[in-house]
Amino acid sequence: MKTKGNFNLIRVLALAAGSIALPALSVRAASFTYTPGDLILGFRESGQPDLVVDIGQPTIYDAVPAGTTVTVTNLSTVLNNAYTSLDSLNWSVTGAWRTSATNYPLETIWASSARSAVGTQTASWTSEDQFAQGGPASQIAAIGVNAATYSSAEPANATNNNATVVVIPNSNPNAYTPLIEDPFNQSTGDLGGTFQGNVENTTPFDFDSGEPLSVSDLYELQPVPYRGSAAGKWTGYFSFTPDGKVTFTAATLGPPAPTITSVVRNGNITTVSFTTSASHTYSLLTTNLAGLRTPRSTWIATGGTITGNGSVLSLQDTNSTAASFYVVTAH
Repeated sequence: MKTKGNFNLIRVLALAAGSIALPALSVRAASFTYTPGDLILGFRESGQPDLVVDIGQPTIYDAVPAGTTVTVTNLSTVLNNAYTSLDSLNWSVTGAWRTSATNYPLETIWASSARSAVGTQTASWTSEDQFAQGGPASQIAAIGVNAATYSSAEPANATNNNATVVVIPNSNPNAYTPLIEDPFNQSTGDLGGTFQGNVENTTPFDFDSGEPLSVSDLYELQPVPYRGSAAGKWTGYFSFTPDGKVTFTAATLGPPAPTITSVVRNGNITTVSFTTSASHTYSLLTTNLAGLRTPRSTWIATGGTITGNGSVLSLQDTNSTAASFYVVTAH
């Protein structure tokens, strides 16, 4: 891989509304430091070492104004040293809050979700109860703890072993790879089989030669009541470019309320059409006459979900009920 700029992990992100402090890459080398709850940016490729980057507490990213894009880090030199190419490189952003003290509930998880189209938001991961989220939260925390363990036993180096960045052989017990990959499918990063899906993105095969972006959404999953489930909170998205730069764009405010434009019944199939906004996810909820007196949160989701594109789209409900009522939700 050709060198693509100077390595510069940004200490401060300057914003129109102020500035946000991120972990700094010190000119004076020091051991990798992981603070519980920190978000971890991880990279791996088969046969190559792992790269673990501490990008700071989730409160940093909560403070980024809606729709604002900030540079998290430029890793061009360290990526150049660690990998012969950025093509087909796996990367993820994860975090876990394993204390009940302040900020977030115990076992809150942050997990990235790869976009198949860079301009289209992914469907949200599902928030589960504390018991269900304890396993993946433990795996995530171990990524940071193990990176610090490995770093402390190796000579400090300003490029590949310092306070915020550490390169680890993927065969080492403290590496990112054994914690992130599925034990039965090494190409899937589901936190050792403990998470509901693959948190990793894989850069295109021609990423080095100019594919513009590799983009992953970040979802915050606060635990819900026992055996419950709910859509996670979209906090924004991370973009990774071929020059080694990683940026974060904070989520915009909630989408405009969709308007139902038509309801068409054909046999037992009801087609509900409605307005959409690009990149937001829409669901169709239904109830019967008795259910009209109940909260909409108790209505039944039907017909799956769909991602908006700014046009009128449709979802379908199949049932034989004589009278049904519908609402479309957006998130």
